[in-house]
Amino acid sequence: MTTPASPLLRGEGLPEFRSISPELVSQDIPVLLEQLDGAFSDLEQELQSALAGPSRLSWDAVMQPLQAIGERLRWSWGVVSHLNGVCNSPELRDAHAAQQPDVVRLSNRLGQSQILHRALMALQSDPSEPLNPTQERILKSELLSMQQRGVGLSGDEKAA
Repeated sequence: MTTPASPLLRGEGLPEFRSISPELVSQDIPVLLEQLDGAFSDLEQELQSALAGPSRLSWDAVMQPLQAIGERLRWSWGVVSHLNGVCNSPELRDAHAAQQPDVVRLSNRLGQSQILHRALMALQSDPSEPLNPTQERILKSELLSMQQRGVGLSGDEKAA
């Protein structure tokens, strides 16, 4: 028998706000970030292999795992941020503040990945796999977001 997922790590449905404590935030957000960081490392390896090989990347191979990673982060961190806004307490503020740098670090990693950027550019320029208008808008938005986050910067420029 499996134990139910933590109310903070469920990642779907309506959050069980009453079940989420500052202690749960401090316990579960680092677990989530580690899982997502690992999933993104795996995705980067797959994309790197695909970019180096003869086969072409597909929309689903790039965007579905990327969307799943982003959605898990948005859902769980959104719950924490919402609670911090409406049930503000010193303990919850401290738990939120303690986790926020790591959440930002992961978010920046996603937005500044050279491998992901190259994969998105390959999707955009592949005439053999035409995108529908919705996919084009999503891809354009992702690329713009990555440019704004500094994906094209290197070394000292990126650190500044």
